[in-house]
Amino acid sequence: MKTRILISSNSGIDYIDHNKDIRSIPDKLVMSDSEKYNEYEEIKLDNLYMRLRYSNEKFDVDIPNYNVIKSIIEEDLKESYERFVFLVDKNKNDYYDLIRKIKS
Repeated sequence: MKTRILISSNSGIDYIDHNKDIRSIPDKLVMSDSEKYNEYEEIKLDNLYMRLRYSNEKFDVDIPNYNVIKSIIEEDLKESYERFVFLVDKNKNDYYDLIRKIKS
């Protein structure tokens, strides 16, 4: 059975060589109400580091919405993945709500 491991992008997995069966789910970095970025897609770690180092800005991490995760799973189903394992932050219960919704 082909298994896909889905992990939060804030794990940093995209910056190291890793097994092709591991895929990151892009978290949203929220800098302000009007400034949000998909992690590793719209803002790179180096840019984020420099921005935070030289300013007093604070940011929050928001999980992707239902449609983002659903589309990732649909793509993976086309690649013959049959089983999905989610490795996500235990403090982000919204992830689990999304996973339950997708499974139903």
